[in-house]
Amino acid sequence: MDTLPVEILAAVLTLTLPPICYTQAPQRRTLALVCRRWSAVIESTPSLWSKISSQDSLAQVEKALVKSKDCPIDLYSDWPFDASDFLNPERRGRFLGLVNRHIKRWRHVTLDVRDEDTFPLSVTPAPLLESLEISLGSTVVEAEPPVKITMFHGTFTPRLREFWLDNVGIVGWKKPFPPMLSELTIKDVDYRGPSLSELLTILISCPNITILEVSNTGVDFDLDEGWTSTPLIEFPDLRKLTLCDLGDQVTQEIFQRLRFPADCVVRLFSDLPHSYPSASLTSMFSHHLDNPSHVVIDKLTIWIRGVTRGIIDVIKIEGPRWNVTFELDDMEAMRDAVLWFNGHESTCSVPVSLELDYDVGVYGFDLLSPIVDLQCITRISLNSTDLTELSQPLDTVKVEGDKQSWPFPDVRELHVKHPKAEIHPVIKLVGRRRGKRDGLGAAGSLQKIKFGDEFKSIKPARPDSLLMLLDVVDEGTEVYWYGKQVLSDC
Repeated sequence: MDTLPVEILAAVLTLTLPPICYTQAPQRRTLALVCRRWSAVIESTPSLWSKISSQDSLAQVEKALVKSKDCPIDLYSDWPFDASDFLNPERRGRFLGLVNRHIKRWRHVTLDVRDEDTFPLSVTPAPLLESLEISLGSTVVEAEPPVKITMFHGTFTPRLREFWLDNVGIVGWKKPFPPMLSELTIKDVDYRGPSLSELLTILISCPNITILEVSNTGVDFDLDEGWTSTPLIEFPDLRKLTLCDLGDQVTQEIFQRLRFPADCVVRLFSDLPHSYPSASLTSMFSHHLDNPSHVVIDKLTIWIRGVTRGIIDVIKIEGPRWNVTFELDDMEAMRDAVLWFNGHESTCSVPVSLELDYDVGVYGFDLLSPIVDLQCITRISLNSTDLTELSQPLDTVKVEGDKQSWPFPDVRELHVKHPKAEIHPVIKLVGRRRGKRDGLGAAGSLQKIKFGDEFKSIKPARPDSLLMLLDVVDEGTEVYWYGKQVLSDC
């Protein structure tokens, strides 16, 4: 090591330092004790002092700022280990006062803020800044009013590529954003988020975005007639898009205007509070589904969640890179959404899975009466450990012809996620599929019945129960117990 050029030795020493979220001072001090040459290299290399953490003592911060000279600095201001430091205005103020004097050297910055006084970017340029994460410290009591800061002018940060805002309100969203911005994340901003017109203006001004996330943020719907002719927003390099909990109107307006590559990863979560959501789905998805050169959606899941306040109907739309979840008003809306996807030219014959959560079973299949005739439902997954109600005759479902206890004609797979050793309710459930089915036609044969999760430890099954199941399953049905095939009626 004594023969290495200074530049190479400095690079090696840099690799031994801990991540910026931890203080680097102890490691530097240890390395300097190895020999005089190492100590001299450490003392004379500005880049070895360019990463500054709030975990450093104030003396260490001051020394690092001097030793780093004109080198760009990376700053990590977080106070997770000692809440008293973060809540101590004097300690926090002295730390931020030291680093704020060097704002023109900021390069990569993670900054916890408590009030506007701790955020200097609104008045001072940072020409070297490439990434900025602003958040409200995790030690702040929730009851306190949310922090707000004044948005910086885009010309203050011409090199900014990544901007992350978490739980911090902004004043002045109308200021221009840096045009070279490539990653924009706005999370948990509540009622101090941008209005929809401000957000669309930001997106239009930043065509180079590759990662966009807006989630759990209060975005006011303020579009007027002038926005009806707004051009589409082209993101030719977008790789990841996340829109969550923005409300149905805002989500619809944003998504229907965006144009992005086929390999973009898409994650949406929103409610669709309409009995017939197909109109919203048309405006949002039609363009993205009409490209025949790629598969956007290949799976739909109807997820019925039983909760203490009632039943929540959820539809999950999945594809190679898409994960979209909508909360719907009722099963009529669910039917409308499923028929829309299966009726669309690019998504016809998409298999649909029906998943019933733990306490849905007590309602029986009568809850699902609006969708019992959907032949696209090919798989049913039961989370409930109590299937007694589901195995009873279906008294309240009315179809053309007789009332049926198993109304889904094209189900090919049944998955019981949390089975008991005694599976009599499942045996009854499967056996009733062979009854009279005047209204729906003969039930399709079950190809597979799965019990449990193949990735969990195996619970023993009762052999007598499995033999009774063998008597009622269809010819060729495969039965799996925690991933292991136990029956095949050939």
